[in-house]
Amino acid sequence: MAASSSRRPQSLAESRDASDSAIVPLAVRPAFGTAGKRIPVTANCCKINIDRNAWGQHVYRYYVEMYINGTRYMKPAILRRIFWDVVDNNRSLFPAFGIVFNDKDQLWSKRKFNQFEFEAQFGSNNDHTIKLKLVDMFDFQISPTSDQIQAEFLNSLLTQTDRCKLFPNSVNFFVQRDRLFFIPTEGSRPGADDLGRGLQMWYALHSLVSVGEKKPLSTTTAPALSS
Repeated sequence: MAASSSRRPQSLAESRDASDSAIVPLAVRPAFGTAGKRIPVTANCCKINIDRNAWGQHVYRYYVEMYINGTRYMKPAILRRIFWDVVDNNRSLFPAFGIVFNDKDQLWSKRKFNQFEFEAQFGSNNDHTIKLKLVDMFDFQISPTSDQIQAEFLNSLLTQTDRCKLFPNSVNFFVQRDRLFFIPTEGSRPGADDLGRGLQMWYALHSLVSVGEKKPLSTTTAPALSS
C-alpha cells in the first residue's frame, strides 16, 4: 500500500502562528489595501467650551464628613440625598447654589463660607451631623498640567446636573418627534444641542448624566460656573 501523502494536522498553536505570519506582512504594506471595509464610527464626545470669565476664579475646597447616629456614612447614594436635603434646609449656611459636591467627601464652593470649620445637625431628632472643614483654595484652570484635584472638581461640576436633586433634570431636555435636544444653560453656547435619535440619542444622554468614577470628564456639556 502506498504511503499516505496527507500531512499531519496542525495543532491550534501552529495554525495560529501560520495565520499570523500570513496576515502581519499585509498590514505593514499600504499598497495592498486594508483588511475589511470602512465602517462609520460615531463618538458621543464633543468639545467643552468654558466661559473665559471662569478662568482664574477662586474655588474653595472643603472636606465633608457625615455621621448618622454617631457612625460615619460612606454610601454615595445616601450621602447625595442627605447632603442636598441639608443644603435645602440650611440656606443660611451655604453660599447660594455655587457649590459642587462629589457624593463622597469633597465640596467645592465659589464663595468662602463664613466659618473655617462648622457642622450642621439634621434628622428628626437632630442626632445626625454633617461636618465641613476648609482644606485649600485654588484658581480654576484646565490644562494638560492640571492636577488631579482640578480634574475631579471639573468632573463633579459636569455631572452635578443629574446628581443635584434640588431642581428637576427634565427641564434641561426637550423631545421633538424622535430626536432629543439639550437646552443650553446660562453661560453656555447659544442654541440647543441635538443629541441624535435612537441608540445614538441614548448613548449621548447617558454620557451627559453618567457619574464619573475613576475616569475624569464623563459628560459633554458644562453648567455655567458663573451662576
